[in-house]
Amino acid sequence: MKGMLSLIGVCACVIAATATPASAQADVTIGYQFLHASGSFVDPRSIIDDSRNFPLGFNIDVSAPVAPHVRLVGEVNWGRHRDTFTANLNVDRTATAVGGGIRLLFPVGSARATPFVQVIAGAEHESVNDGETVARPGDSGTHFMMQPGAGLAIKTGWPWEFVAEADFRRIVADKTDNTDFGDEFRLFFGIRLDF
Repeated sequence: MKGMLSLIGVCACVIAATATPASAQADVTIGYQFLHASGSFVDPRSIIDDSRNFPLGFNIDVSAPVAPHVRLVGEVNWGRHRDTFTANLNVDRTATAVGGGIRLLFPVGSARATPFVQVIAGAEHESVNDGETVARPGDSGTHFMMQPGAGLAIKTGWPWEFVAEADFRRIVADKTDNTDFGDEFRLFFGIRLDF
């Protein structure tokens, strides 16, 4: 957890310290995230499918311009998956990711939609909770992640944009805990506001 807080602090400092033109604006994006984890099994002949969807989730990111059509990005997101086995046994899996990176914008003349690509690097903290009051070794773990993605920001008649984005998240895990959820695919839908 200390490592994740440190990473958030570094991302915030990088964005805040970046020199930007007076007319440029930072923005914040917030919205719904759907996450699909491929599962930890790498043997394609395995009959066990431990892939999971994390239907409950959110994402917040902040970006600031560093050059025309280039922005630094800091991002925090969270997702949860629940398995219900009996009335008294639920197993919750959560994935919390923090990272920073770069976003490239591709404006097309006066078009309302602006495509973008981005690459985020950081850490994902994964945990498994079955309601026990004492955590067992391997119930949580933090892994390096690299997340390339692409999206579309659509101008509205209001002071905000609608954003749709798809990302692939590569998780680098050491396979020593129970939280290796595998590589992930992420869909995000939200709004972006300048400030």
